[in-house]
Amino acid sequence: MMAYDTLDLLPSPCVEAVRDGREPIYGLQRLPHRGGISGAWRATVKRQGRHIARTFKDSTYGSEQAAFEQARAYRDTVIRALPPMTLREKATRLRSNNTSGVAGVYRNHDPAPRWVAYICLPQGVRTKGFSVTRYGEEAAKARAVAQRQEWLAHMPPAFHIASQEAAATAHRHFPERLECVPDATNTGRIPSEADDAILNDINRRFDDLRPLRLRVSIQRHGADRLRGTVAFTRRSTLLKQIDVSIRNRSLGAGLAVIGVRLHALIQDLCGPEIAQTFHDGHPLPTLHPGILEGGQAIIATLYIPRCATAE
Repeated sequence: MMAYDTLDLLPSPCVEAVRDGREPIYGLQRLPHRGGISGAWRATVKRQGRHIARTFKDSTYGSEQAAFEQARAYRDTVIRALPPMTLREKATRLRSNNTSGVAGVYRNHDPAPRWVAYICLPQGVRTKGFSVTRYGEEAAKARAVAQRQEWLAHMPPAFHIASQEAAATAHRHFPERLECVPDATNTGRIPSEADDAILNDINRRFDDLRPLRLRVSIQRHGADRLRGTVAFTRRSTLLKQIDVSIRNRSLGAGLAVIGVRLHALIQDLCGPEIAQTFHDGHPLPTLHPGILEGGQAIIATLYIPRCATAE
C-alpha cells in the first residue's frame, strides 16, 4: 500500500466553530441530522476538474469530533497526494462552445476572415488576429495557436485554487508543476490512471481506518418475550438475534438470562477480547428490569479502533 503524509497541515479550529460557520475551513462541510439519518462531515476537494468527495458519519466514527478529524485527515491526504490544476493548465481547457479545438483560439468573420488568439493575463486581455486572406486558412490558424502558446509562457506560475492553505501545500509538494508550460493544443490535464490508483488507494486506507462497531439492544417482543440483537460492523454488518421467554419467569430473571446469552453471542461474533471490553462497560446480566418499562429498549454501542484488534 502506498504511504501518504497525514499529519495535520491546516489549522485545527474548534469543531463547534466550524459547524456553526464561525470558522469556515477549506474543503469541509457539516451535514446536519435529518430525521433518523446521522449527522456527518463531508470532505470535498477539486483536482484536475474532478470533484473528490467522501462523507464521514458521526454514527460510523462514534462522535461528531471523531468524524470531523477523519474528514480533515482525508482532505489533507488528498491535497498532498494529488496536485491542483495550474493557471496555465486551466487556460488550455476547452469551453463547451469552442469550435476550433484549441482553447483561446477562434475564427472570426468580422470585418474579414481571420483566426484570433486571445488570453487573460494579469495585465488584461490580449488578442491578436491573423488574416486568412494573407496567410491562408491553415497558416493563419497555426499562427494564432503559436501566439497563444507564447502567451501561455507569460502566465503567472500559480495554482488555480482559492484556499491559501491548500495553495501553500501545493507549492510544497508540487513545485515542479509551476515550471511546466502545457501545449496550447491539449485540452487541459486529464486525471491519469496513476491519479486514479492513488485515489483508490487513499479510499481503501480510510476504509480500513473506520472503527469496528458493536451495537447491542434488548427490548420486549410481545407480552411474554425479550429479544436481544447484536450487530457487529467490520466492513459489513453481522446481525444476530435471540429470544428469551418471560412467560414463566420474572422480567429481572429474563434480563439476567438474555444478558448471559448475549455475552456468549458477542464472544462468538467478535472474539473474547472485544466481548470482555463490552462487558466491562455494559454488564448485561446485571441490568435492572425498570429500564424496559414504558416500552423503551436498552441500546449499548461500543466503537473499537482498528489498531485495537487484529484483522
